[in-house]
Amino acid sequence: MFFFRSSNDIRFPKNSIPIGFRARAVNSTWGRRCDGLFFITESSNNTQGLPIASIANITPGYEHLTQKTVLALKYAYEYHFNNFDWFVKADDDTYIFMENLKAFLRDQNTSEPVTFGWISKGYDYHQGGASYVLSREALKRFNQGHQKPNTTCRKYGGHEDIEIRACLRSEGVYMGNTRDKKNRERFHPLNFYDHFVGSVPDWYKDRAALEPVTYSILVLFFRKQLKKSSAEIVIIQSCRYIPPVVIAREL
Repeated sequence: MFFFRSSNDIRFPKNSIPIGFRARAVNSTWGRRCDGLFFITESSNNTQGLPIASIANITPGYEHLTQKTVLALKYAYEYHFNNFDWFVKADDDTYIFMENLKAFLRDQNTSEPVTFGWISKGYDYHQGGASYVLSREALKRFNQGHQKPNTTCRKYGGHEDIEIRACLRSEGVYMGNTRDKKNRERFHPLNFYDHFVGSVPDWYKDRAALEPVTYSILVLFFRKQLKKSSAEIVIIQSCRYIPPVVIAREL
């Protein structure tokens, strides 16, 4: 399994969060449990000791996420395709429970052209903020799509998650089922604390293809004390907008 992170620290105002702080929090906590990891960033400042991918000509700015993600996926294909079964794109404000993600993927087939992530009802794409997973075959087809002369795969512009979806679907890649045994979601795009207190907005309830998780986020705080059978009731793989200080403390 291989993971790459998009480091967006430089989007914050100067003197707000130091450049590389969130990436370092990920790298020193759950990132260590990845089988492989690299970050892509617009700035090399304060990135010493981090596994930064050597990708040049990244256009700065949040509005260029499509370009950043396309370059990262192509980099993963070129340099790491034969070394890993699964490839995960996540931002540096995401927390992923690696043991749960690996357990889920253990029963999946990486030779299938499939992706996994948070599914929005009525929309054929994964919300990028909650992270999403590509099988080896899906990554292969994504790269093939970008090699075609008359491809519909965009390298720039648009919304990153929608553009990545458009390219994958044009190559026959489909979305897999991520629900648990109780038909609940494993990927979560909202603020950690919104799930914790159960204050999910109406739009989320309306658009979530699977039942939103709220109270069950409490498992995070007591997972070390719970018996294995209880801890498996709800599997939480990713929850977005985690402050770097919380990540550094391993929740």
